[in-house]
Amino acid sequence: MRRLWPSVVSIATVITLLGCSGTTEPLGSTNVDAARVHWLALRPQAYTFEVQPSSSWFAPSGYYRIQVSAGQVISARNPDGQVVTDFALTIDGIWDQLLAARASNELNSARFDARGVPLESDMGEWAVDGGRRYSVRNFAVSR
Repeated sequence: MRRLWPSVVSIATVITLLGCSGTTEPLGSTNVDAARVHWLALRPQAYTFEVQPSSSWFAPSGYYRIQVSAGQVISARNPDGQVVTDFALTIDGIWDQLLAARASNELNSARFDARGVPLESDMGEWAVDGGRRYSVRNFAVSR
């Protein structure tokens, strides 16, 4: 029973944090800390998602399809469906950038789902060519 107790506490915490909201219901930009708690509670070992990156240098060109395992991108396809070998962006990577931007007071906006997945994040100084934005959709935990 003692070995089971940490699992029971973890599950109860996640259920309490998620409450009755749906997993794709946005949390909004004022809940960065709450979204981070949700993401760290979920933080799957394997997942897929689509991301549309853009910056002050590069306009959005469509969604990339990403597959992650053990924190690393194992497959990435550009909007045309072609394999991209140098794409390393994960949800944790977006979180790292988002938290760094917040720490330097450059987080313009962020929106999350109830799992803590950053659906929209806008950070940096767009006027001085330092802005970047990520739009995430179709996040799914893999087995």
